[in-house]
Amino acid sequence: VFLMHSSYTKGMVVLAGQEGVTGLVVTPFSADSIKKKMESLKLAVLDPHQKEAEKSLQDALQLIESENYETAVGILENLVKIEENAEYYYNLGYVKTAQGNYSEAIQAFRKATAIDRLFAKAYEGMGRAYQKIGKPEEAEKFMIRAADIHMSRENVEEAEMVLDEIREINPNTVNIYNSFGVLYRKKGDFKKALFNYKKAIVIHPERARIHYNIGRLYIEMKDPETAKSYFMQALKLEPDFNDAREVLDAIDLGAF
Repeated sequence: VFLMHSSYTKGMVVLAGQEGVTGLVVTPFSADSIKKKMESLKLAVLDPHQKEAEKSLQDALQLIESENYETAVGILENLVKIEENAEYYYNLGYVKTAQGNYSEAIQAFRKATAIDRLFAKAYEGMGRAYQKIGKPEEAEKFMIRAADIHMSRENVEEAEMVLDEIREINPNTVNIYNSFGVLYRKKGDFKKALFNYKKAIVIHPERARIHYNIGRLYIEMKDPETAKSYFMQALKLEPDFNDAREVLDAIDLGAF
């Protein structure tokens, strides 16, 4: 049973439930949204295997929490045979890491990220596993990927924790300081952002992207003249850097 309305109050939702309504649809609606709603309900009602898989996953998570890793592995390995699911592979990777089976953990995390390319936690897990087997460059690469995903989703605190971890792996990587610059800019801490960008540029002055990022920061700091010099340097290093050229044109037109 569906209830259709342009908006709902808490009281309306409660009353609807008491009357046997199983789904709410906000109007106006599209035929496509109705179709998707019907398909999801059909799966929920008609797919007992999905319910069984969900129960198995919850059992595995409880076993992981109690550090009963062997039994958890058995459940998770059975689940991935039934369905290629990123969450199943991630948890399998987590358990394999806890057991010290780092190569197998990496395989599981890699499968998780192949299914869901924006699975930040799986990239984190893969990075930590690579660090455990003495491959810091691979570790750094995947941890940076995780931090970038967190930042793109505005998960600033999680991004900061990952970046701190990367800094412990390799304090001299240019990526870490550039990423910290992006992080602090998003947090509105321009002083720290500028400090980190300038550390990055000392290590790799030939990176046009870093000059561009500093230019963007100066734009946000309401200093377009200083920003202009960094955009010009970015273009000097990379003549086809269209983003830098567009901002320069905007500065010349007095947009900032």
